[in-house]
Amino acid sequence: MPAPPRLQLDPFTLILLALILVSLVQLAITYFSRRREQPEPQYVYRKLIVCTSTGEQRVENFEAGDFVGKV
Repeated sequence: MPAPPRLQLDPFTLILLALILVSLVQLAITYFSRRREQPEPQYVYRKLIVCTSTGEQRVENFEAGDFVGKV
């Protein structure tokens, strides 16, 4: 039984295939080694206002863009 014919590649094609293979391996390593970003927890900021004489309480939520004064 005769041996199957061998695949013959010229040097340019061989170098091109090697570069493609190296690029794919580098892309796979970069993709799988990067850290997955955890979603940031959503915080709710509240302001509690209490009247000293009557004891009445009021709660307000801060929204994005609200002015926060310094006391």
